[in-house]
Amino acid sequence: MMFKILDCTLRDGGYYTDWDFNRDLVDLYLHTISSLPIDIVEIGYRSPSKESYFGEYFYLPINTIKRAREKLNSNQEIAVMINSKDINSTEELEKLLTDCKGIVDMVRFASAPNSINHSVELALKAKSLGFAVALNIMYLSKLTIEDLHFINSIDGIVELDYLYLVDSYGACYPTDIAEKFSVLSSSNTNIKYGFHGHDNMELAFGNTIEAINSGAIIVDSTITGMGRGAGNLKTELISIYKSNKYGQELLYDNLVELVDKFNGLKEEYKWGASLPYIISGMGGLPQNEVMNLMSKQRYSTLSIIESIKKAPQENGNLYSNYQELDKNNIKGEFQSAIIVGGGKNLLDHTDSIVEFAKMTNSLIINSTIKNCETFIDYNLKQLVCLPGDERSKLHTIDVASSNLLGYILTEKTLNSSTVDFDTDKVFKISILSDLKDSSNEIDEDAPLAMAITTAYKLGIKIIYLAGFDGYRGITLKESYLLKENQLIINSYNDKNNEAQLKSLTPTLYNIERMSIYDLLGNKLTKTVLI
Repeated sequence: MMFKILDCTLRDGGYYTDWDFNRDLVDLYLHTISSLPIDIVEIGYRSPSKESYFGEYFYLPINTIKRAREKLNSNQEIAVMINSKDINSTEELEKLLTDCKGIVDMVRFASAPNSINHSVELALKAKSLGFAVALNIMYLSKLTIEDLHFINSIDGIVELDYLYLVDSYGACYPTDIAEKFSVLSSSNTNIKYGFHGHDNMELAFGNTIEAINSGAIIVDSTITGMGRGAGNLKTELISIYKSNKYGQELLYDNLVELVDKFNGLKEEYKWGASLPYIISGMGGLPQNEVMNLMSKQRYSTLSIIESIKKAPQENGNLYSNYQELDKNNIKGEFQSAIIVGGGKNLLDHTDSIVEFAKMTNSLIINSTIKNCETFIDYNLKQLVCLPGDERSKLHTIDVASSNLLGYILTEKTLNSSTVDFDTDKVFKISILSDLKDSSNEIDEDAPLAMAITTAYKLGIKIIYLAGFDGYRGITLKESYLLKENQLIINSYNDKNNEAQLKSLTPTLYNIERMSIYDLLGNKLTKTVLI
């Protein structure tokens, strides 16, 4: 039997783009897919409302689905995916799918092994509405033989059109695939099996071929492997394999252009096998954390590797070695704090910031090490936060200065590598819960969040920002930092009406802007500045 290919580029690739794709690129993608030996195109998620921003191919407005239907071949099916954990009832599911009838051919349900019964219930409801259905069971590398037998015996499982095994961690070898598919197919011959491979160890293609040889009749792929973490099997690779195997002609003109376009995205978003993903795959570790660290470009490759290799208990013991920051372990009484960012504008206003800091008896809290040296010789007391790999830059500042009161680290930064500097000056913090948002867009070691938490721990309520210029979102990293910092500013100001964050220097952020020259020119006292 000829195996089927399901391309899920717009769905799986959305993890890097927040499910937004350029319209021209999507048109080229659909036009190209229509000429490839692709049987099913999964164009995104169908999802209930969420608080944070997710784009077009996460919610799939019906007109988006219709546009895709018009551009694909009539013999190519359209699929959408639903995260089972996001759906509470079959009634909620029906509302989500009602307008898709007659346009969407198949609905797939992503399911953790411990929620299969709920997912099967949802899938059977979707089937009763007229859709073909598939269940994608995650974490294949963790499933035991007993788990597989249990899955095959679940009530209603044989009514599904496809049962997928997903190598979520990219941790399987071809021998694992052969063994697990053999167990499934020997215990229940009434189920059609599928496979979704991740490419952490560059085995997505090999594992997919083994799955096909072991009985899988449908497999997933994406253009250039674009997908969560290390990515997936490449559509161009499996398409060429299928064409050669069955003697089908394949036109390369559009495929070449499309692959070139997606390779441009790959340069920006950095999916694909890399050393951290290889290590996480071989260790059978979740790649969410690796993807999170890599996409934010806050940690070096070495730090990421050291972080994922350490055992949780080792990390916990390391974190407990250091003193918690509070007002008793920092000398001095400060009326306010000036949090210093890494913006270039800061250097144009250094003298005025120094004068203002002395006039208001402000503590300088450096959110990173970048501009720390700017104030080191002005007899201003300073703390410096060390998010990400900032500790590796300590050689750039005068660590012996008596004005440098200490270093601020979080559990995440303390556990990423060994502390090899003056541990008497190391203080640990956990960022304030008020600075976290419900969708976890704010990182545990976000520099601004660390600095605000530092001021709070010291009892300082009047906080100014300087050197937070903002970004125009030119690069992926800048776009991420812009979003993160604005969320932190909003979260803090929403809960502190009487003492809002204010910027002393020019900024693109949505925050109250004060002119430091007006303050100095009018000689306002620190009491009035409150």
